[in-house]
Amino acid sequence: MSYVINDNLLGGLSHQEFLDEYWQQKPLLIRQAFNGSPVDISPEELAGISCDTDAPSRIIIEHGESPWESLFGPFDDETFASLPESHWTLLVNDLERFIPELRDIIQQFKFIPDWRIDDLMLSYAAKQGSVGPHTDEYDVFLIQTSGKRHWQLDTHIDYPKEILSNCSLSILKKFNSNADWILAPGDMLYLPPNLPHYGIAQDDNCMTLSVGFRAPSQQELINGWIESITEKHQFKQRYSDKKRQLQKHSAEITQHDIEILSNMIVEGIDSQKDNLSLWLGKYLTETKGETRHNSFLSADTTSNNETFIRESWLRLAYTEKSNKLHFFADGEHFPVEDEAKEAIFYLCEHDTYTKSKITNYCKIDSFRKIFESLLEKGGINP
Repeated sequence: MSYVINDNLLGGLSHQEFLDEYWQQKPLLIRQAFNGSPVDISPEELAGISCDTDAPSRIIIEHGESPWESLFGPFDDETFASLPESHWTLLVNDLERFIPELRDIIQQFKFIPDWRIDDLMLSYAAKQGSVGPHTDEYDVFLIQTSGKRHWQLDTHIDYPKEILSNCSLSILKKFNSNADWILAPGDMLYLPPNLPHYGIAQDDNCMTLSVGFRAPSQQELINGWIESITEKHQFKQRYSDKKRQLQKHSAEITQHDIEILSNMIVEGIDSQKDNLSLWLGKYLTETKGETRHNSFLSADTTSNNETFIRESWLRLAYTEKSNKLHFFADGEHFPVEDEAKEAIFYLCEHDTYTKSKITNYCKIDSFRKIFESLLEKGGINP
């Protein structure tokens, strides 16, 4: 990767100024946030990833067999050979899993908590290629890596929200732009959630890198948590109505019965609240897609390698509860002893680890077991 990040990554704003004034509030254009292209990936290489890996990929054809036709990868050479000369886009998600060097770009956005960062998506668009006017439910930084793209925004709060019918994408039926820019390589545009935008490739070399952020929905969180607590068979209480009073109509569900049944639900959920923060730690570090495993079964500190490398897919996090540190990795929970805290902080804050430090930290038995587990998963490699 040959790129230079400018001091004005956020347009001269400090991280806190950006969070206070722009994050989830309004768009921000930063000219030359990077000196030229921040990635060295050609359209052909991107197409190769969409053909040869399990990276989530799509092709959007504006004038396909149906308006805004969507094709889903993995693709083959015939798919690309059949595409029109213009008005189509290839999008590949989770790119950091396949090009580890891209973690250097993710590092620049660590002023947002790790658990909020979702993935890197790279798109290539033929001339006039686009995914249509739409909104996203998450924050995104759009970095132009090659060619030029014309971005139009509708910043009105009361924008028309009706979407096209009989369309695989949520394309806005009406789009009234009141701001627009043309981005060149190195330029970056921040967009908050639910802001209508429309980007159109201006040439046949248009590539855009998207840094996307997670925004779990209430439904996702509730469904996930309820599923986790019910699968443990912890709720054994049954309804009981000893000394029941005779009721006049047998078909009636009395308010007294409803109150008892409702309390059973609420009290059951309340009994699990203490474990909610631990479940969230596991949920927020779960690995997406397929992972690659290695053959290392223990923290072997006798090899000649001087460093250990964390794989891009491995999510790490920790939380403190009642003065106790809890570590999470790949959807698993590891209680942490006080003597291992410094080692866990080191593990979370870096993605490359010096062998000498790891060797020293592995003298702590509890940390050694955690590190061995991560090696066995293939999440960390010598």
